[in-house]
Amino acid sequence: MVRKWIVSVVGLVGFFLGVLANSVFHLDRSAEGYPYVEEFPVNLDEEKVPSHVSLRGLSPVERKRKFTELLVPLIRIANGEVLKEREFVLKVKGKKRLSEAEEKRLKFLLKKYRARSIGELLVKVNTVPISLVLAQGAVESGWGTSRFFTEANNIFGIYSFKGRKCLKARE
Repeated sequence: MVRKWIVSVVGLVGFFLGVLANSVFHLDRSAEGYPYVEEFPVNLDEEKVPSHVSLRGLSPVERKRKFTELLVPLIRIANGEVLKEREFVLKVKGKKRLSEAEEKRLKFLLKKYRARSIGELLVKVNTVPISLVLAQGAVESGWGTSRFFTEANNIFGIYSFKGRKCLKARE
């Protein structure tokens, strides 16, 4: 009994390491052609992931490639936004006096990240490795085959109970 449990855990760890290694191994190639965030001409409010993306009918290799191609630019954009917030926090950290706009933005970030101080904010406002986001997204969405991914562009399976169009888990 214990032996089966150990084998299962080792297998699960191996699977996750394989997913992570596969993402990292193919990441350099899949990221080619995507300029760094500062040059990326996308406004997240205007352009979103195409609705009803389905990767179900593809071979496993093709599905992983498409999933990575879809997510890498979005991850870079999100990391770029976080990096801008971090740079702002670092800029105001050394100041003795803040302008009204800086004070307002700092209060917004403290609330957004649920931080009580600039030091705590700096711990929380940081980028996430692309490989980690890809691995988590792959696990949560089954490489883009889950119902939450295909029907709601919900890569990480986060539940929402707001609004009429919220997608609920099937019973």
